[in-house]
Amino acid sequence: MAGRLARALPLFLLTVTLVIPARAPQPQQPDLTETFDDPALPGWEHSPNAQVVDGVLRIGPGGFAFHPGRWADLTLELSAQFVSETTLEIGYLATDQGEYTLRIESNHLTLLRNGNTMAEDDLEPIPPGEWMRVAVNVLGGEHEIRRGDRLAFTASDSDPLPAGGLMLRVPGEDAAEFDDLTLTAEGAPPGTPEPTPLGFAQALPAYMAEAWVPMGGPPGDLGYDIRYNFDDPNIWYVTDAQAGFFISTDRGATWTASNQGIANLEGSMTRTVFSATVDPHDPQIIWIGTQITGYIYKTTDGGRTWVQMDDGVTPNQGQHFRGFTVDPRSSDIVYAQSEVECYVLRDKCPTGNTGTQGGRVYRTEDGGRTLAGHLGRRGAGSLPVDQPDRSGYPVCLDWYVRSRSTQRSFGQRLRAAPRFRCWRDPQH
Repeated sequence: MAGRLARALPLFLLTVTLVIPARAPQPQQPDLTETFDDPALPGWEHSPNAQVVDGVLRIGPGGFAFHPGRWADLTLELSAQFVSETTLEIGYLATDQGEYTLRIESNHLTLLRNGNTMAEDDLEPIPPGEWMRVAVNVLGGEHEIRRGDRLAFTASDSDPLPAGGLMLRVPGEDAAEFDDLTLTAEGAPPGTPEPTPLGFAQALPAYMAEAWVPMGGPPGDLGYDIRYNFDDPNIWYVTDAQAGFFISTDRGATWTASNQGIANLEGSMTRTVFSATVDPHDPQIIWIGTQITGYIYKTTDGGRTWVQMDDGVTPNQGQHFRGFTVDPRSSDIVYAQSEVECYVLRDKCPTGNTGTQGGRVYRTEDGGRTLAGHLGRRGAGSLPVDQPDRSGYPVCLDWYVRSRSTQRSFGQRLRAAPRFRCWRDPQH
C-alpha cells in the first residue's frame, strides 16, 4: 500500500507519546488493534464523512470516529497525516463528562482537559502528506507526550477523568488520515461489560427508580426519539436531528450509526432524522421521518438499511415528521403525522413567528409505497388509533401548541381541549 510505504521512510517521522511513569511492564496483547481495512468500520461510531479510503481512515472537516470503551491507564499508538493545512485531535478517556484532547497542528501540540490547556509545545513543521507516528501512554494522573524519539512535555492531573473511549476528530477545514492503531490498557482489559438479561416482569416502572445512570448516548447534537426492539429488549434505537439514526445492541452502552439509504441535508453532512416508530407487528420494520426536508424512510431489516417511502408527500416544504402510527390490524396501514411551517399554510405569518403553525396526517395502505391525502391542518404530534374491537377507527391528534410570547411548546391531550378535532374514518 502506497501510504504505508511512505510511512516506512524516515522523513519527518513523528511520534507523540503520552506516557505516565511506568510500572514494571508486563507483556500484554493490545485491547484494540485497527488497520482500517474494513470499510464498514466495525466497532466505530462515526460521522458520514469518516470513511476508509485505500486502507486508511480519512475523516473530513468537522468529522469524527469514536470507539467506545472503558480505558483509563493506556498506551496508544497510531499514524496520522494532514491532507492539507488543518488540525486533528485525539481524544482519550472520552465520555459524556469530557475527555483529554491531544490537538495536533502542523507546528504546535496542545494537551487539553475538557477544553482547558494542560501543556503545549512548538513543533518542527510537518508538511501535508507526511505521516507522523503518534503514541499515547497514560497512567494515573500523569501524562507524558512524545513525538518520535523526542519528549514533547509532561503534564499532571490531580483529579483524573474516569475511564472512557477513544475519539479521532478533525475540527479543521480539511481532511486528515489515520492508520495502524493499537491501544493497550494497563491491568485487566476494561472493555464494555456484557449486558445482563433484562426481565420486564421484574423491572420497576421508571418513576420508581432509585437512581438514573448516565449512558452517554451516541455522538450527535439533538436527540429526539428513543425506541426499542420488542423481540429483543437489548436492542435500542435513537434518532438525532444532526447525525441520523443510531442502534445499540447492549441496551445503550454503545451506539453505532446506521444511515445507509438516508439522504444528507443538501450542502452538508447532516441527516435530520426526527422521529422513529417500531412496527408492533414486526420489530424489523421501523419508520423514520426527517426534520426540515420532510422525508419518510422505512427499514425491514431492523435499521441496517433504509428505503425512501414518501410518494405523495412533497419534500422540502417546511414539513417535519413527528411520528407514525401503525394500524392495529395491519403493517401495511400506517399514518404519518407532521408539523408544518407557518409560511406553508398562510399567505402571511404573524410578526416574529417562525415556528410551526399547523400539521398534516398522511396515510398509506400499501406499506408506504404510496401515501394519500391528509386530514386537517393542525399540528399533529401523536396519533392514537382505536383498538380493532370497536366500530370504525377514530383518528385523534395530540399536538404541540406554541406560545407566541415565550415560544415554549407544550402538549395537550385531545379530550382535554374542545378546540381539537377528531376525525372518524369509516374505512380505516
